[in-house]
Amino acid sequence: MNTSRILALVAFVGTAAVSSAQAPLFFDGFLADNAAQPARNFKGFYLWNVTDGTVDLLGNNLLGNAPIGGRFVNLGGSTGDPGRFATRLPIVFLPGVKYNISFEYASSNGQYNRASLTVGSRVFRVAAQSKSLRTYTTTVEFSRLTTASLVFQGEESRGHIAIDNVLVTPEIQFPNTP
Repeated sequence: MNTSRILALVAFVGTAAVSSAQAPLFFDGFLADNAAQPARNFKGFYLWNVTDGTVDLLGNNLLGNAPIGGRFVNLGGSTGDPGRFATRLPIVFLPGVKYNISFEYASSNGQYNRASLTVGSRVFRVAAQSKSLRTYTTTVEFSRLTTASLVFQGEESRGHIAIDNVLVTPEIQFPNTP
């Protein structure tokens, strides 16, 4: 099979997959950050800014006990000053459209820890006291065009909530067809 036929097949399969599933508006699993190497007090994220405190980019049990496979962000950092972790570019939310926001989280130290996610004027809180991975999902809908960053914040000193696989997906309503 020649290269052009392979590319055509990949394009066709990709189109079929996208038409039958919701395309993400935003996704980050932190795998590209820091050449996939863990780092304490890391600030060089491609899609995020650390605007206060510190966060750690961890994973693969190279630094600490990773509750999540791959890379994850520990919002507690290593300094005792939990980080404020915000998307570098704001996300545009259209009026009247529902958006699902989800992320995986766990307590990276196995103790009770809390964190918040702020989207525009809405604040969502999560708590974990287990290294077992959980998925948090919420839905937001705005009545006007809204431009907002996703902002995560660890809530205690050493607030070790670890997050991974942050995803924003619009709920697309297709009209009924006969």
